Amino acid sequence: MSENNCPICQAEMAWERRTIEYEREGVPIALKNIWLRVCSECGHELVPGPMGIQLLNFADQLFNSAQQLQAATRLPPPRILFSFPETDVVPEALLPSA
Repeated sequence: MSENNCPICQAEMAWERRTIEYEREGVPIALKNIWLRVCSECGHELVPGPMGIQLLNFADQLFNSAQQLQAATRLPPPRILFSFPETDVVPEALLPSA
């Protein structure tokens, strides 16, 4: 199986910009304009390894900050939208090394 194939159905995957949504303890976070691989058949989304880990760490930091703000101010939970710049080209750092 090629790295261009879906791990679920083995169909071809292509790069697309999408919004990734997380929610924890009532705090929704949306990360917009994330480049990820999307299966043409089943729609499975795959964030490349190191970038996936960095995005999860980033979301964790946002959750922690939201909890601290909520505890300090007693405000209702925020809805967090973080938008990355739109680009037409997949960032070179995400592409496999030649």
